[in-house]
Amino acid sequence: MAMKMSSQSSYMADRIKNTTKLKLVGFLYGVHFHMPIISLYFLLGGASLQSIVISQTLYSIFSFLGELPTGIFADKFGQKLSIIMGYLVETIGLLVMFLYPNIFGLYLAYSLIGIAEAFLSGSQEALFYESVKEEKQSTASYQKEYGAFLSNVTISFAVTTFISGLIVSILGIKSYPYLILVTTICFGIASIIVMTLKDFKATIKDAAKGVGVFHILKESVRLMRHNKTIFTLIALTALTLSGEYFLYGVYQPYFEQNGVPPLFLGLVLSFGALLNYFIVKNAYRLERFLPFEKITLLLNLPIAVSFILMAIIVHPIFLIALFILMKGLFESQAPIISDYVNEYTSSNIRSTVLSGMSLTKSFFQIILRLVLAVIIGGWGVQIAFLTQGFYLIIGVMIAYWVMVKCGCTHKISKHYLESDEEGLNKTYG
Repeated sequence: MAMKMSSQSSYMADRIKNTTKLKLVGFLYGVHFHMPIISLYFLLGGASLQSIVISQTLYSIFSFLGELPTGIFADKFGQKLSIIMGYLVETIGLLVMFLYPNIFGLYLAYSLIGIAEAFLSGSQEALFYESVKEEKQSTASYQKEYGAFLSNVTISFAVTTFISGLIVSILGIKSYPYLILVTTICFGIASIIVMTLKDFKATIKDAAKGVGVFHILKESVRLMRHNKTIFTLIALTALTLSGEYFLYGVYQPYFEQNGVPPLFLGLVLSFGALLNYFIVKNAYRLERFLPFEKITLLLNLPIAVSFILMAIIVHPIFLIALFILMKGLFESQAPIISDYVNEYTSSNIRSTVLSGMSLTKSFFQIILRLVLAVIIGGWGVQIAFLTQGFYLIIGVMIAYWVMVKCGCTHKISKHYLESDEEGLNKTYG
């Protein structure tokens, strides 16, 4: 009995260590010293603004192609190994940026980072969920814990972009390569920390099923097709693409063109990230008062309106304020969506299901970014902003209608404590 209690105590201690380390990894994942200058860095190397948006399309294409294979890889060989691969490939991508500041380096780097994000997408979230789910009997919900992880990403982003903005305002363009190099080192350190994590995947109770690739894929597709909540949330992610990375790719030259001081290239990211830190960390509280379909309107419509206003009002003060507001709201609904999906997904297919959702998102991002790249080449950034804004308004309204019609989202008041097998049976009931 004593040995059993000791083993259980060690098991829980490993879970706590995992969540602590993952939060540290989240902080390193948020290190983006290069973000305030990356477009200007490649523009100096001969790339065009259109090619920068095209590089984001390549990111989406490689992320799209890698989503399901990497999700199955994580479910078959372990989420930890998938996360390690993700951070190592992203480190290589950043190193390519540092070594090749031209259009070749731009396209290759974003292609590699797209592959890296495919490895991280789903796996990082799934391992975090597996590490904290035993604690769901306590008052600390998964939404709160995962929100804290995302908040660490955000606060790191805020600090590093603030420092980057100060450095650029003092040293100018000669600081660009070093900012990229420091980011590269931080991602390399993150990959080393991930190597010390433990996998917490539930064992398959039916040995006849095993963990074959086709079984994982079949069960994942069955869940995404037949579970009304997950199917609706997949539609939601496709309809509410926020244009976050499109904005990051074009705001620097747009700000310069409209007289925004260089210092604010970093400050808008920092102040926006601090606002995002507060919103993401407390997003789960909204469900005490509102159903999710209304939360969707509350968090996405201001982003859409801000894109439109950025195309119309080009005074520096308004551009700075609108950017900060948008940055504060980006991905703020992620902890709530994550909790819904994980609640209905069993451990043995969790990474594949999450990757499947990201696959859908990446597919629509490819289309949208190609459209925006064509618009920038033909009509300029302002028309692209208007396009993104109206797309989001229409998408949010359709998403709201779909969720109301489905009736499958609600205010989550408890978390299920069934075993993974019972949870999977509940999924198809």
